[in-house]
Amino acid sequence: RVLNEIKKALQSQTGINQLFYLSLVRQVGESKISIGLEEFFRIIKASPPPELLDSLESKFMLSKFYFTKDRPILIFKVATFDSAFAGVMKWETTMAEDLKDIFSLDLSGARSSFEDKEIQNHDARVLNDKDGQLLLLYSFVGRDYLVVTIAEEPLKEIFRRLSSSQYLNK
Repeated sequence: RVLNEIKKALQSQTGINQLFYLSLVRQVGESKISIGLEEFFRIIKASPPPELLDSLESKFMLSKFYFTKDRPILIFKVATFDSAFAGVMKWETTMAEDLKDIFSLDLSGARSSFEDKEIQNHDARVLNDKDGQLLLLYSFVGRDYLVVTIAEEPLKEIFRRLSSSQYLNK
């Protein structure tokens, strides 16, 4: 049920070039409590490696960016970069399968492995289908954030926003 609500929110309309943040909370009595990273992965039935989970902060952001169509984005705050890097590389083996429902991925023609790609002078890892069409990608913004999405446009927007002075000094 929660997964369906998340997918429904990701499919709602937003304006062009708009970044929309989805607040993931659960009701506990009279209070609303943010859903943490491990609970989120349980809800979407994802199983990233423990070293990745241990290297990320519990708070994360699920957003969507509309360019030519809505594109979901996951943004994780990195606590330990070296462990996050190693963990996300291990996660590549199941990442697309783990995120297929929430990102509405058709994996029927997916290639078997991620490849390196440079996007706006940032190293990224991309998963394409057999025709070379992008299915999923991720990149680190500095050593502070891990961004996972399905298209280059939202990643570029996140690079732009997280490179602003308000984030550089944190």
